[in-house]
Amino acid sequence: FLSPVDWGDMRAYLRLSAREAEISSLVFQNRSEKEIARILRISRHTVHSHVERLYRKLSVSSRSELVLQFFKAYIKLRNNGAATHLISRAPTGREVHE
Repeated sequence: FLSPVDWGDMRAYLRLSAREAEISSLVFQNRSEKEIARILRISRHTVHSHVERLYRKLSVSSRSELVLQFFKAYIKLRNNGAATHLISRAPTGREVHE
């Protein structure tokens, strides 16, 4: 559904690290923490820590809310034109949710 360019735009807009964006894309694909750990060759505990950090960063409390935030960001990026325009005025942390 989302191209690598879309994920790059969303990464910048949501101010995600490269690893957070990588984990996010796998969560978005409905991969389990066990699957994500296997794919990235890291421990399940590390994956869980990254997911929990994403929850805090994006002010959500579940995987479904996390995916909803990705959709919201994607829609904002597409409705407001060029990503570079949005990136320069992208909100930080909790302010990203409107």
